[in-house]
Amino acid sequence: MVSEDFSTQNTGGNNSPFNRWDYFNNPYNFNSYYYNPYGGFNRPFNNFNNFNNPQRVRYYYSNILIMSFNKTGIQEWSRVIQKDQYDDETDNFLSYVLAPFNGELHFLFNSDRKNQLIADHSINVNGDIKRNPTLKSREKGHQFMPRLTKQVGAKQLIIPCDYRGFICFAKVDV
Repeated sequence: MVSEDFSTQNTGGNNSPFNRWDYFNNPYNFNSYYYNPYGGFNRPFNNFNNFNNPQRVRYYYSNILIMSFNKTGIQEWSRVIQKDQYDDETDNFLSYVLAPFNGELHFLFNSDRKNQLIADHSINVNGDIKRNPTLKSREKGHQFMPRLTKQVGAKQLIIPCDYRGFICFAKVDV
Protein backbone atom coordinates (compact mmCIF):
# COMPACT_ATOMS: atom_id res chain seq x y z
CA MET A 1 0.00 0.00 0.00
CA VAL A 2 1.34 3.43 -0.93
CA SER A 3 0.23 6.82 0.40
CA GLU A 4 1.49 10.40 0.09
CA ASP A 5 1.12 13.32 2.48
CA PHE A 6 -0.76 16.08 0.63
CA SER A 7 -2.30 19.36 1.78
CA THR A 8 -3.20 22.83 0.55
CA GLN A 9 -3.09 26.21 2.20
CA ASN A 10 -4.82 29.42 1.25
CA THR A 11 -2.53 32.42 1.55
CA GLY A 12 -3.25 36.07 1.05
CA GLY A 13 -6.65 37.65 1.55
CA ASN A 14 -9.74 36.44 3.32
CA ASN A 15 -12.11 36.52 0.34
CA SER A 16 -11.45 34.00 -2.39
CA PRO A 17 -13.42 32.04 -4.95
CA PHE A 18 -11.35 28.99 -3.89
CA ASN A 19 -12.03 29.31 -0.17
CA ARG A 20 -15.13 27.26 0.73
CA TRP A 21 -15.89 29.42 3.78
CA ASP A 22 -16.26 32.55 1.61
CA TYR A 23 -18.93 31.14 -0.69
CA PHE A 24 -22.29 32.84 -0.91
CA ASN A 25 -23.91 31.74 2.37
CA ASN A 26 -21.31 32.65 4.99
CA PRO A 27 -23.40 34.28 7.77
CA TYR A 28 -20.33 35.94 9.32
CA ASN A 29 -19.16 37.78 6.21
CA PHE A 30 -19.96 41.46 6.71
CA ASN A 31 -18.62 42.50 3.29
CA SER A 32 -21.95 41.46 1.76
CA TYR A 33 -24.37 43.79 0.02
CA TYR A 34 -27.63 42.63 1.60
CA TYR A 35 -28.95 40.31 4.26
CA ASN A 36 -30.99 37.22 3.41
CA PRO A 37 -32.86 35.84 6.46
CA TYR A 38 -32.97 32.33 4.93
CA GLY A 39 -29.29 32.00 4.10
CA GLY A 40 -27.29 34.58 6.00
CA PHE A 41 -25.49 37.29 4.08
CA ASN A 42 -25.41 36.98 0.30
CA ARG A 43 -23.23 38.65 -2.29
CA PRO A 44 -23.78 39.24 -5.98
CA PHE A 45 -21.81 37.07 -8.39
CA ASN A 46 -18.92 39.54 -8.73
CA ASN A 47 -17.01 39.92 -5.49
CA PHE A 48 -14.91 43.06 -5.89
CA ASN A 49 -12.99 42.36 -2.67
CA ASN A 50 -11.04 39.60 -4.47
CA PHE A 51 -9.35 42.16 -6.73
CA ASN A 52 -7.93 44.15 -3.82
CA ASN A 53 -6.91 41.18 -1.70
CA PRO A 54 -5.97 38.25 -3.98
CA GLN A 55 -5.92 34.71 -2.63
CA ARG A 56 -3.23 32.18 -3.46
CA VAL A 57 -3.34 28.43 -3.04
CA ARG A 58 -0.12 26.66 -2.00
CA TYR A 59 0.13 22.91 -2.59
CA TYR A 60 2.26 20.73 -0.32
CA TYR A 61 3.33 17.18 -1.23
CA SER A 62 5.47 15.51 1.40
CA ASN A 63 6.65 12.05 2.44
CA ILE A 64 5.60 8.80 0.77
CA LEU A 65 4.55 5.91 3.03
CA ILE A 66 4.94 2.35 1.72
CA MET A 67 3.47 -0.56 3.71
CA SER A 68 3.53 -4.29 3.00
CA PHE A 69 0.90 -6.72 4.28
CA ASN A 70 0.82 -10.50 4.06
CA LYS A 71 -2.19 -12.45 2.75
CA THR A 72 -3.84 -12.53 6.20
CA GLY A 73 -3.65 -8.74 6.57
CA ILE A 74 -0.74 -8.60 9.03
CA GLN A 75 1.69 -5.76 8.39
CA GLU A 76 5.15 -7.05 7.46
CA TRP A 77 7.02 -3.75 7.18
CA SER A 78 6.54 -0.03 6.52
CA ARG A 79 8.97 2.51 5.07
CA VAL A 80 8.94 6.24 4.40
CA ILE A 81 10.56 8.00 1.46
CA GLN A 82 11.24 11.50 2.66
CA LYS A 83 10.56 14.40 0.35
CA ASP A 84 9.27 17.93 0.71
CA GLN A 85 7.64 19.70 -2.23
CA TYR A 86 5.46 22.78 -2.53
CA ASP A 87 4.31 25.15 -5.24
CA ASP A 88 1.91 28.07 -5.61
CA GLU A 89 -1.18 28.00 -7.84
CA THR A 90 -0.42 24.63 -9.48
CA ASP A 91 0.50 21.10 -8.47
CA ASN A 92 1.50 19.90 -11.95
CA PHE A 93 5.18 19.59 -11.02
CA LEU A 94 4.63 17.92 -7.64
CA SER A 95 3.98 14.37 -6.40
CA TYR A 96 5.57 11.20 -7.84
CA VAL A 97 5.21 8.38 -10.32
CA LEU A 98 5.42 4.72 -9.35
CA ALA A 99 7.17 2.55 -11.94
CA PRO A 100 8.00 -1.15 -11.53
CA PHE A 101 11.42 -2.13 -12.98
CA ASN A 102 13.61 -5.19 -12.31
CA GLY A 103 11.50 -6.50 -9.41
CA GLU A 104 11.56 -3.16 -7.56
CA LEU A 105 9.13 -0.28 -7.26
CA HIS A 106 10.74 2.98 -8.39
CA PHE A 107 9.43 6.30 -7.07
CA LEU A 108 10.38 9.21 -9.34
CA PHE A 109 9.80 12.80 -8.21
CA ASN A 110 11.24 16.28 -8.66
CA SER A 111 13.92 16.84 -6.06
CA ASP A 112 14.95 20.31 -7.24
CA ARG A 113 12.92 22.30 -9.76
CA LYS A 114 15.66 24.87 -10.40
CA ASN A 115 18.15 22.23 -11.56
CA GLN A 116 15.60 19.89 -13.19
CA LEU A 117 16.63 16.90 -11.07
CA ILE A 118 14.38 13.86 -10.77
CA ALA A 119 15.10 11.66 -7.75
CA ASP A 120 14.77 7.89 -8.18
CA HIS A 121 14.19 5.90 -4.99
CA SER A 122 13.40 2.20 -5.27
CA ILE A 123 12.12 -0.36 -2.80
CA ASN A 124 12.32 -4.15 -3.07
CA VAL A 125 10.03 -6.87 -1.69
CA ASN A 126 11.95 -6.94 1.61
CA GLY A 127 11.39 -3.20 2.20
CA ASP A 128 14.97 -2.10 1.50
CA ILE A 129 15.04 1.45 0.07
CA LYS A 130 17.80 2.33 -2.38
CA ARG A 131 18.62 5.76 -3.78
CA ASN A 132 19.42 5.46 -7.46
CA PRO A 133 21.28 8.11 -9.48
CA THR A 134 19.16 11.17 -10.25
CA LEU A 135 17.86 11.90 -13.72
CA LYS A 136 18.88 15.30 -15.08
CA SER A 137 17.81 17.25 -18.13
CA ARG A 138 20.60 18.03 -20.59
CA GLU A 139 18.87 21.27 -21.56
CA LYS A 140 17.95 24.05 -19.17
CA GLY A 141 14.43 25.30 -18.71
CA HIS A 142 12.54 22.01 -18.67
CA GLN A 143 10.22 21.40 -15.73
CA PHE A 144 9.17 17.78 -15.37
CA MET A 145 5.65 16.63 -14.43
CA PRO A 146 6.36 13.21 -12.91
CA ARG A 147 2.83 12.61 -11.62
CA LEU A 148 1.56 12.56 -15.23
CA THR A 149 4.21 10.07 -16.41
CA LYS A 150 3.17 6.99 -18.36
CA GLN A 151 5.10 3.74 -18.59
CA VAL A 152 5.08 2.68 -22.24
CA GLY A 153 7.46 -0.28 -22.11
CA ALA A 154 9.14 -2.70 -19.75
CA LYS A 155 11.94 -0.17 -19.13
CA GLN A 156 10.64 2.99 -20.78
CA LEU A 157 8.77 6.07 -19.49
CA ILE A 158 7.32 9.15 -21.14
CA ILE A 159 7.50 12.18 -18.80
CA PRO A 160 5.61 15.35 -19.75
CA CYS A 161 7.60 18.58 -19.41
CA ASP A 162 6.96 22.30 -19.51
CA TYR A 163 9.41 24.36 -21.56
CA ARG A 164 8.68 28.10 -21.71
CA GLY A 165 4.94 27.47 -21.49
CA PHE A 166 4.90 24.69 -24.09
CA ILE A 167 4.24 21.03 -23.34
CA CYS A 168 6.91 18.58 -24.47
CA PHE A 169 7.76 15.00 -23.59
CA ALA A 170 10.90 13.27 -22.37
CA LYS A 171 11.53 9.63 -23.19
CA VAL A 172 13.41 7.86 -20.41
CA ASP A 173 15.01 4.43 -20.89
CA VAL A 174 15.95 2.74 -17.62
